[in-house]
Amino acid sequence: MLRKGFTLTEVLVVLSILGLLLGITLPAVQAVREASRQASCRNNLQQLGLSLSNFISTNRRFPNHRTELADKYQGRPVYVGPFHQLARALEIPTPVDPLMLAHLTVRSNGPFLPTPSVLQCPSGYQGLGYRWNFGTTFSFRLSRGTDFSKLLDGADGVIRFTPLKDSSITDGLSHTAGFSEHPPSAKKFRIEESIINGMIQGDIEPFVQNCEALRGLGNVLSDRGYPWLTSNPGDIMYLHERPPNSPTWDCELLASEPNVSVKHSISARSLHKGLVHVSMLDGSVQTVNDSVELLVWNAWGSVSGAD
Repeated sequence: MLRKGFTLTEVLVVLSILGLLLGITLPAVQAVREASRQASCRNNLQQLGLSLSNFISTNRRFPNHRTELADKYQGRPVYVGPFHQLARALEIPTPVDPLMLAHLTVRSNGPFLPTPSVLQCPSGYQGLGYRWNFGTTFSFRLSRGTDFSKLLDGADGVIRFTPLKDSSITDGLSHTAGFSEHPPSAKKFRIEESIINGMIQGDIEPFVQNCEALRGLGNVLSDRGYPWLTSNPGDIMYLHERPPNSPTWDCELLASEPNVSVKHSISARSLHKGLVHVSMLDGSVQTVNDSVELLVWNAWGSVSGAD
């Protein structure tokens, strides 16, 4: 007599085989997807590097930190950052509309200003996924009446208030970073100078250690949704003072008016395990492991460090 259906043992055996096959194929599929995302990410960085090279060739200078638009928002000046100056080369439309002006002036919470796809890493969330190299360190103390531009011009990265001339890159284009990854999901925290006992200048290590110890006293921030056109340094920069994907959180130190102190510790970061991609000034894209020698990483952040 023929039997109808399957026994419980047969069903369990089939399910076990299917589970085994799934366990074998899923990691392979995920690896292929991640490789595809990394390739897209590198392509975006290459486009950024080439657009920057074209800008420099045409203007004989780098983009400057901020530019004032002719339009105002409720009578207030509106500034755009260095990505705005690459928009034409990247074929990104930049129409001036009320939403854009509001975001750049009062940092509205929503709706978010859309980020062009070329500025988003496929492995991350929607939002600005790449940042400018601001050098190896970024800190200053600003008193009332001080020229803010002169302070940023003392940095050693590629972005300044006064545009950096192309002849200023004495370390070589292939040895100087222009952009790196920094996913919008990366968290940083902001603390007031009064909490950290006024420490702003000096070595980065004591600053980072204090930030780590006082993390719970600060405000946790996320970059998701911040406008890609902003000129606020803390939203568009990364630094070469800490290794890529540093285990310590990014930190921003601020003091209140009338004397303003600013110090940042913002590392290059990615959602690719153990590495980041970096766009060099010659247009090439380098894959950098988290274990890169710190002195080499520091050197890539400087435009004229004789290294």
